[in-house]
Amino acid sequence: FQYYNEALKASYAAENPNLKARAYHELAKTSLHANQYEQARKYANYGLQLGNVTNKSWIIQLQNDIGLSYLNDKKYEEARVAFIKAIEFAGDDLYAAGYVYGNLAITHMAEGDFNAAAKNLKRDFDISLQLADYPSAASSAIDLADCFTEMGNQKQAMAYLQKADSLFLLDPEKNFNTHNLNSWQKMLGRIKNANKKIEVLNTIIDLQHKRLKAEIDENNKQLTAVLQIIEQDKSLKSAKQTTSK
Repeated sequence: FQYYNEALKASYAAENPNLKARAYHELAKTSLHANQYEQARKYANYGLQLGNVTNKSWIIQLQNDIGLSYLNDKKYEEARVAFIKAIEFAGDDLYAAGYVYGNLAITHMAEGDFNAAAKNLKRDFDISLQLADYPSAASSAIDLADCFTEMGNQKQAMAYLQKADSLFLLDPEKNFNTHNLNSWQKMLGRIKNANKKIEVLNTIIDLQHKRLKAEIDENNKQLTAVLQIIEQDKSLKSAKQTTSK
């Protein structure tokens, strides 16, 4: 708080509304981490009341902060209103709209409205793919699978879990620590038919084999690059020694 308060003071001294908005956002975000939801809303509202803020992303994030404060405080109706307003602020800013759609979907899931959650998660998923943001798309796919699992639609749930795994393979370096095994296990727990359960288990084994192979290939690629650098370094040292003689 002390650091961001100092940043806020500096932004006022510089009379820069964009820096002021960012400082209020950081203070709101810090308050959220401290579970101080009313204080988070206070800072976010201060930022939204600023005039002449030309960087729209800070306005969107401040409105999103308000939604998150209500969501974390389990005030779902207020959270929905705040997130919808943030989406309106985002307009054609796909990146900003995407993560707010995700937060709106989480609100619907908390309320048990999985149809509405799936609708907004699909928007988030499509936007992430459009932006080639594969980690975010994979995360949305996993949440979509959870929604369809809750709705008893195992076919759709399985399809999205497979999409998530395929997205991990598109960007393995960034996704090594991202797993959806919990979602697969949740689905398995709901399947009563033994043959269907075996089919899903075989799918999981196949997908994990592909993922492991991708990780091994990526590690081998990095190891090869390091070995090439070492060989180049040896060659340079050898050339220098020959020249000095």
